[in-house]
Amino acid sequence: MSISWWRSWHGAPTDLKWQVISARSGVKAGIVSAVAWALMDYASQHNERGTVDGFDTEMYSVYSGFEQIEIEAVIKTMIDKKIIVDGKLTAWSKRQPVREDDSYDRVRKHRAMKRNVTHGNSPDKDKDKDKDKDKEEEITAATIYSAYQNNIGGLSGIISEKIDADIQEYSLQWVLEAIQKATIQEKRSLAYIQGILKGWKRDGKGAQKPQENNYASAKVYE
Repeated sequence: MSISWWRSWHGAPTDLKWQVISARSGVKAGIVSAVAWALMDYASQHNERGTVDGFDTEMYSVYSGFEQIEIEAVIKTMIDKKIIVDGKLTAWSKRQPVREDDSYDRVRKHRAMKRNVTHGNSPDKDKDKDKDKDKEEEITAATIYSAYQNNIGGLSGIISEKIDADIQEYSLQWVLEAIQKATIQEKRSLAYIQGILKGWKRDGKGAQKPQENNYASAKVYE
């Protein structure tokens, strides 16, 4: 199947995870971003979409003017950070529809269904679920990195690994809330943030959803 497009996202060229890759690989963030962009373009054109196996680092080095060793260091670090797993971009299938018309038809049918549902028949609980889902989708690892950098301190490779571990253990939402709480209390350290998270888990909050906070205000911390 020939596809002449692929889907990106707002802020992709300056995504904070490229700074993490930069810190770990020793390659400038601008080069990391460019290599990532080239990999995504290559993955889109591969017979098995999302696959970066076969990416020619020598050819890209000639084209871009970047050192081949830098390009290879970036790719190795992306593998270490599991941005690439088994030769594929891990988030590819989440961001890219199989076919453009599949996505279009799905959206069109959803909109038609919403038009046909009267106000009286529209369950409030479904609206609440949609709102919760939108809130969850607003938070990404990049949101956490940005909140930390803007409010707590610099983001080194070691700190980013600890934040990643906290996200895995406590969830994106909890880590963001902990950063917010530490900022408000003027306790700007990763140790204090981790203390908040451990306290929540110890007090039995780990088995239930944290209290909802205002995600509009959360964006102020980004």
